[in-house]
Amino acid sequence: MNIKILNNKLYNFYKNYTIYKKIFLVIVDVFLCNASIFIGMYLRLDFFYPLNYFPPLFLIFSSISLVIIFIIFDIYKSLNRYSGWNAFIQLGKALLIYDILIFTCCTLIGIDGIPRTIGIIHTVILTFMILFSRISIRILLGDKSKGNFNTKEKVLIYGAGVAGRQLAQTIRFSRKMAFLGFIDDNIKLVGNKIDNKIIYNAKQLANIKKTVGIDTILLAIPSLNNIKKSIILNEIQKNKIAVKTLPTLSELENKNISLDDLRPLNIEELLGRTPVDISFKRKNYYINKSVVLITGAGGSIGSELCHQVLLQNPSKLIILDSSEFNLYKIHQILIEKLNFNTSIVPILGSVSNKAAMENIFSKHKPNIIYHAAAYKHVPLVQSNPIEGLRNNVFGTKIIADLSLKYKAKKFVLISTDKAVRPTNIMGASKRLAELYLQSLNIKSPRTIFTMVRFGNVLGSSGSVIPKFHQQILEGKPITLTHKKVTRFFMTAKEAIHLIIEAGSLAKGGDVFILEMGKPVRIFDLAKKMIFLSGKSLKDKNNPRGDIEIIITGLRPGEKLFEEVLIANNPIPTSNKKIFRANEEFLETSIISKNFNLISKYIEANKFKKIELIIKKLVPGYKNQEKSFNE
Repeated sequence: MNIKILNNKLYNFYKNYTIYKKIFLVIVDVFLCNASIFIGMYLRLDFFYPLNYFPPLFLIFSSISLVIIFIIFDIYKSLNRYSGWNAFIQLGKALLIYDILIFTCCTLIGIDGIPRTIGIIHTVILTFMILFSRISIRILLGDKSKGNFNTKEKVLIYGAGVAGRQLAQTIRFSRKMAFLGFIDDNIKLVGNKIDNKIIYNAKQLANIKKTVGIDTILLAIPSLNNIKKSIILNEIQKNKIAVKTLPTLSELENKNISLDDLRPLNIEELLGRTPVDISFKRKNYYINKSVVLITGAGGSIGSELCHQVLLQNPSKLIILDSSEFNLYKIHQILIEKLNFNTSIVPILGSVSNKAAMENIFSKHKPNIIYHAAAYKHVPLVQSNPIEGLRNNVFGTKIIADLSLKYKAKKFVLISTDKAVRPTNIMGASKRLAELYLQSLNIKSPRTIFTMVRFGNVLGSSGSVIPKFHQQILEGKPITLTHKKVTRFFMTAKEAIHLIIEAGSLAKGGDVFILEMGKPVRIFDLAKKMIFLSGKSLKDKNNPRGDIEIIITGLRPGEKLFEEVLIANNPIPTSNKKIFRANEEFLETSIISKNFNLISKYIEANKFKKIELIIKKLVPGYKNQEKSFNE
């Protein structure tokens, strides 16, 4: 067999079977321990001592003592997980303790049948044999794994703490990574070495890149908060270096760190935004033991809402979606973590089907309704305005009317920032739905109608960030509609907490908004994603770059800047991160009359007449394109 192939097979065995590695090392150590005793006896007596005359208790005692001392000093554990100088120092300490023990027993006290000088000769020979065995194993199994340095990913570890040091040790056996050193912003550590690897100054990253050559920085500070992490990432981005990071402390759960723990930056980290901490001011007892209906339950918002509502212990959870696949998927996930006090009822259907929705309400009589079912993709609704209005406006009307008829306690509409001074049909349809609920609340003696309005949810279907990430992975240009376009972002967790909290805060007719911080410039976000993925931006200044950003132009109905308020006078609530929008709404008679007309024109497929009504009802509506088929 080819020697190279044999070495690779030995390395794979050594790498993948931890228990076998430990057993192998124990056997090697016991063998060397006994062999060194026999060699010592030969050197002392000048002939091979017969095995049957050798005191067996001394052989057993020396072997067991060596293994126990090695276990106490974590020699088998450390030599398998680490391979740096620390491991050899630890091995030296263990051998010293063993040498002292044998010297004391054999030389100072004395053992019948064993020359006293064996306590010295044996320990010296064993020490050299053990060290030689470890160096040989490292050369045979460790160094063969290293491959060609020039072809490996050259990495620096940001953070010289415990996590960084553990990560450094795991890299030593990596076939793909070449570990060049540490980087840290603690000046007291800069210039020192760990396992002969220098700790560089984080403020000199540009110089380090030039002199050392870096492909990737591994961020190994699990306790780092998002604000500090954002500062570090911005500095790394300036130098156009790729980044991978370890999970947070809670995600690691005190386990040993490995290369498998490294992951790309998540969306929140890319944005450099600390998620808003929304703590429930009430325990949301209104959900407990209630019958809850969630429409659009298979969507990105609806599915997360299902999870959180289930934790509030409703007596029955009705999940409704028009997509068979989405409904099946969320139902399977929910029944796997089923709360046995909650009955889960999956229903396939459209909120626009009045008869089907009537059947749901008459049969199950839901107390709480979260209405997330909507067509939300601006270009698609812009191209199909009639269906968009039928679903988003009149689907909402059907569910709201039934909630009133069957005396539900609460109805929460999932709305959008695109409803504010809309420039597209999707935004206008959501504002119409808000207006209808506000008018309905006036004549509602028991049912509380409320709306929750927020911006883009990170990672949701159609979100730009997953799209950009996929384009970068495939080496394709990033497509962006406009260089100046900005958006508000929030996490799914924030969105769901806002929705559930709104049910507690609602008095009727409310429009709730979340403090979402500053809007994000999407062009800057795209550049950051390119650089932190280890790619370069291809533009006129760098025509040989990796990824180009192509500006395609605003899509029909798309805004440059989104808003969350129509009037700039939000009212604080008991939760300092949630505000109540103080906005005008129309009288019930006006809404009823105009909705009847819109319904009539929908059936007649006359969008231009519908748009005239929308302009009267929705403040600031300016549709950017009118290429619709009558």
